[in-house]
Amino acid sequence: MDKVARGMADRAIQYGNVMPQVLKEQATLSKGGAIGIGDKAAFAITFDDSTYFMKTNMLAEMRSRFFPWTMGLITNPSNDNNKTVTVAEFKTWAHRWGMEPWAHGYNHDTPWNRGDLTREIVLSKNTVESYWGLKCQGFIQVGATPSGEYKDLDKNKLISNFYSEAGRMIYENHAHYSAYIGPIVRRLPTGNYLGAARYTVTAMPPGKTSAQHRDDTLAQIALCIKYKLAMAFLIHPQQIDYTNVGSSNQMYYSDVVLILDALKAARDAETAEMLTLSGLLYADHSTVRVDLAKDNLITFAGVSPEAPGFWSLTNSSYWGDKIFHASSPTWGVPSFEQTNLYDVAGEKSLVGQINNLFAFAGESFELRCRVRSTTAQQQRIKLQLTGTSGLFLDIQAGATNTNLWGEFYAQPGQGSFLRVPFTLPIDTTFLKAALGRGNGAAGSGNGLEWGELSIVKI
Repeated sequence: MDKVARGMADRAIQYGNVMPQVLKEQATLSKGGAIGIGDKAAFAITFDDSTYFMKTNMLAEMRSRFFPWTMGLITNPSNDNNKTVTVAEFKTWAHRWGMEPWAHGYNHDTPWNRGDLTREIVLSKNTVESYWGLKCQGFIQVGATPSGEYKDLDKNKLISNFYSEAGRMIYENHAHYSAYIGPIVRRLPTGNYLGAARYTVTAMPPGKTSAQHRDDTLAQIALCIKYKLAMAFLIHPQQIDYTNVGSSNQMYYSDVVLILDALKAARDAETAEMLTLSGLLYADHSTVRVDLAKDNLITFAGVSPEAPGFWSLTNSSYWGDKIFHASSPTWGVPSFEQTNLYDVAGEKSLVGQINNLFAFAGESFELRCRVRSTTAQQQRIKLQLTGTSGLFLDIQAGATNTNLWGEFYAQPGQGSFLRVPFTLPIDTTFLKAALGRGNGAAGSGNGLEWGELSIVKI
């Protein structure tokens, strides 16, 4: 009898609502609930299929604009779309530059039987996490041909029957699911975690020129900004005409760049937020949003060597070059100034550690702050992020480690606004941040001031 009862319970878990409910609750916890963006539009950029073309072309475009993005990954490491891309490289896209991965099938082909379906929907998720070493955020619809009993897995329509083989398999294994076809513009909050579609930038609709589809896309962006709507964009990086000569159904690279520039202009003007695809599902127009800095009482107000609060130094003898302003003369907010009394060795940076991040492991955030050079010359910064497995993001001059993000120059006067999208390693339980000067010997005259630090969920 006990064996029968256990079998019935197992069947209820497999075919009932237990697993879908658990997945949704876990996902909501990992986002911290709603992602409040205030009175703005919201956008997400997704790339499907080719990590190779992502690596050779589009990664630089995302990095230069400090954009987070989502990768619809064909998870089979031997798939030709993944040629030359190593696990270590792919993980750094997430850790250093804010990519989040979704499963986009294992082989990206048509499922003809249950085994095929399991491979494309279930094995693809497991491979993201076990082989590629990142948290899988959901399932992106595979561009498959409908096939008999498995016609529900079809790129040309939403899965309407979640009791079908394909529908149930998605529902029981993924907290989020994105399709190709369906309502494009999203009104926040969507309340929709399964099935929302994306606006395809390229490949283009039949009969459209690159300029026509570019203008259509820019009009959609303007519409979202005007009415505070949301939209996710789909770009196939292998279907961009990088020569700008007119390949069939492929948007010119120059037109893709114009679209990215329009999104950046809206973000910089504070009329839009750039989020991940999963983050877009939780966005609303409130101001309620996880901020790891604010939520952990990270502040520059009232800090001193005697009362450091959140902050510390690797070597406590180096407090002498650090000044904490109750109100910055430049920004009018609490700030931290580091003079040039010492050189730029790592033990002289200001350090803070946020613990107990179990719910947020594998999730994407954006570190934001103001930073300025206190002299007439621009000044390199040092910003390092460390998790359970060690340093994973390093902004400074001259670093040679594999976690190097690159250089960032703080400007004088009002300074610069720094945005660093990043994805926490899947195994981390804490985040350690180190702030400091990125170049300049002791007595060189180059100092930095930091203010308005936040680490928000995206």
